[in-house]
Amino acid sequence: MREQDIRFITGDRSLPLCVLIHGLGMNHHMWDAPELTPVMGGAVTLKSLLNGCPDQDTILHDLRSLGYPIATWSQRRPVGPISEAISEMKHLLTASSVMSDAGVVLIGHSRGGLIARAAASEVEGLRAVITICAPHGGTELARWAAYFSKPAAALSEFLPDESRARLAIILKRLLGFVQSKGVSELLPESEFIRSLPMDAPRGVYSMSIGGTNPSLKKLPGGLSIPDSLALLMPRASVPDEIKAGLGDGLVSAAQARLPYADEHLDFDASHVSIIVLAAARQAIVERVKRLS
Repeated sequence: MREQDIRFITGDRSLPLCVLIHGLGMNHHMWDAPELTPVMGGAVTLKSLLNGCPDQDTILHDLRSLGYPIATWSQRRPVGPISEAISEMKHLLTASSVMSDAGVVLIGHSRGGLIARAAASEVEGLRAVITICAPHGGTELARWAAYFSKPAAALSEFLPDESRARLAIILKRLLGFVQSKGVSELLPESEFIRSLPMDAPRGVYSMSIGGTNPSLKKLPGGLSIPDSLALLMPRASVPDEIKAGLGDGLVSAAQARLPYADEHLDFDASHVSIIVLAAARQAIVERVKRLS
């Protein structure tokens, strides 16, 4: 990995090393520089999705203020095979092994949570696995492509002329993202999802977090993506991922539950806003502090 793709934050060696793992299509800047973080194939930036959130700190800021050593990196192929990301994380752990004498805590958002789960049994000194809106049971996201062209045309009728071109660009990039190879691995029936371990590593604490607000991106006219698409899809075809109270816009709350989690918490937040949600961050900090 290139030096600029890795970030180490030194801290108290008596505290566990916290490894932060970003999700599909993002980069390590999601933890502290949302304006530099592409989302959904570059359709928008993380900063644009976080507009309106009163607090834009993340768990990185919380852990750094408490003196925890932190390591994170940008995956070379953020929408590529998950096996490559797992290999990169192992290299990161080797490089950061001198940062703590108290073991390792893996904290992953979205696909990053699956990276943590898949590699947990191979991490020396692992103390905890914490996943945030990770699709442990897969996601129906990759099946949505067939519905995008018709809803895009219908939604544009409600928008001012100057907004239609921007919407077309967003949906085109989003379509490319959901059709990527990385997304196909996240289908419920994929070989990768079926291969994930169903038992916790011995002596390792685990927690999962899910979201129940599917509104990711607000548009002019009071519409939002992707949950507004549910109004234009056959009722029987609407996935839980975009149903209010059941999903975060990309992952259903049910599928975000880690099968062997010691604790699972759901919050009224989207797949993106959960990153900065104070209540979710506080819950993570409380569990990490118990390990110290």
